[in-house]
Amino acid sequence: MGTGRSVRRWLAGLDQVQTKAVCDTLVERLSTPAQVERLRARVGIASADLTAQNLLSRAYEVVALCDNRGPDSVAACLKHLVDIVEPEDLPGLEGKMGSRTILVVCANPLDTPRLKQERELELIESRLAETALGRKYVLTPARATRVSDLPRLFLEHTPSIVHFSGHGAPNGDLVFEDDLGAAKHLDVAHLTELIRILGERRFPECIVLNACYTIERAQALADLVECVIGMSQRIGDDSALRFSGGFYRGLAFGEPFETAFLLGCNEIDLEGLPDSAVPRITNRDGAILRPEEVRK
Repeated sequence: MGTGRSVRRWLAGLDQVQTKAVCDTLVERLSTPAQVERLRARVGIASADLTAQNLLSRAYEVVALCDNRGPDSVAACLKHLVDIVEPEDLPGLEGKMGSRTILVVCANPLDTPRLKQERELELIESRLAETALGRKYVLTPARATRVSDLPRLFLEHTPSIVHFSGHGAPNGDLVFEDDLGAAKHLDVAHLTELIRILGERRFPECIVLNACYTIERAQALADLVECVIGMSQRIGDDSALRFSGGFYRGLAFGEPFETAFLLGCNEIDLEGLPDSAVPRITNRDGAILRPEEVRK
């Protein structure tokens, strides 16, 4: 179909998250190593920078490296992909971007303090509903989650964002439920290994661990996931709820994860609550940043 004026206008209207989503869809149509090499060369990525061996994994790696460079680079990647693949249904791919799933994993065992999880789900849903972009997210709650449920949830939904709502232990474990509803701890290292096993095509873009003490042990997730958010110490239930509200409002308006993170921290302050300095976010190098470091 070529890149006519209407198509170029459509491409120009995509934000960085949408652009990467279309890139991820189009790379699946690359059928030869020569096409992948053309893409790599056109976007200026050295062959030595790629670690994957098979064709599709190398193509995904090219897109991920372009995304790491920023919006201009990933936009250039999409332009070159369109030239190489020559898709006939490019504007129609916008509908496929609407299937991006936010998996909200909830756990509140019977022997732990009650959390306002239903209120948090309602707040996230209402914030996403504020914009057309936000309404393209599919909010999928998983209540009373057991550790054994996690593989099924990841396989069934292939979430773009995984949001854990629950308790965190002082040692950094996540607190899930057992078959009787009592607390069962999960070392985040085992969650990291689950994501690694499922493979690059199922890696979430962002994991939000909205629970106390979660960031230090979660740093290993940053090797696989673009953005990890967690809490550096205990955080009040109302503060955690407000962080979610601000964060997902940011995503609904097309803001990157870093800005959405700061909006979450700011909403805690706007509500006159403590704990706005408790959330942490990892950057693209895996470093853990405080809110004031993200603002620089």
